Amino acid sequence: MTMSDTARVVITGMGAVTNIGFSAAEAWASMREGRSGISPIEGEEFLTHHEKYTVRIGGQVKGWDFPIDPKKKVKDKDGKEKDAKLTKYEFKAHTGKATAVLVNPASGQVVTAGADKLIRVWDVAKPEKPVREIGPLAAAPTALTLSRDNLTLAAGVGKDVVLWTLADGKEVGKLTQPGDVLSLSFNADKTRIAVGRADNAAVLVEVATGTVIQTFPHAGPVRGVVAHPGTTSVVTASADK
Repeated sequence: MTMSDTARVVITGMGAVTNIGFSAAEAWASMREGRSGISPIEGEEFLTHHEKYTVRIGGQVKGWDFPIDPKKKVKDKDGKEKDAKLTKYEFKAHTGKATAVLVNPASGQVVTAGADKLIRVWDVAKPEKPVREIGPLAAAPTALTLSRDNLTLAAGVGKDVVLWTLADGKEVGKLTQPGDVLSLSFNADKTRIAVGRADNAAVLVEVATGTVIQTFPHAGPVRGVVAHPGTTSVVTASADK
């Protein structure tokens, strides 16, 4: 195989939850120091049924809680146990209901849209104030999508698909549709965007020109659409079930 036959691979980050560290850096440092992650197995389930097991040691991950644990208990101010809230972060995002939300996988920031005709970008660790705000817009956004390089944000605003650069909130494009926009999804290289509409159709649109490349008819409003990241396929979901 020659270099021309191979695809480029880009590593954008590393993470680890192991028995010798809860990050890639911690795990690597433990390995360099020769630290072992093997220890007696702990936990209520094991201790209750320990007679079933002939092995009592293992590489168990200890001291790390899954971010959202449905079995976790917390104590109230009176010391009584109660179920923990099944949320990791919670913040007041908008005046009125939130109409769309997505998570930026590169930064961990959350992007929300609301009935107040605003789009906001949040650092969930500092929910007192949004990092960035776009709007007020002509109508309440009904859908959000982020390009796969995490640089371009698109929203359905009435009959328009509006595009911005996520870093500064600068508008970089607008694609007007004949029906209200309900759902959105960029293709892999963000040259095309799949649009689900209230007029019972989904379309694949050329971002640079606004040209409709293909139409996918339904018998009801198209509330969900996904452009497959690895193929040319488009998946649509409609109120026609």
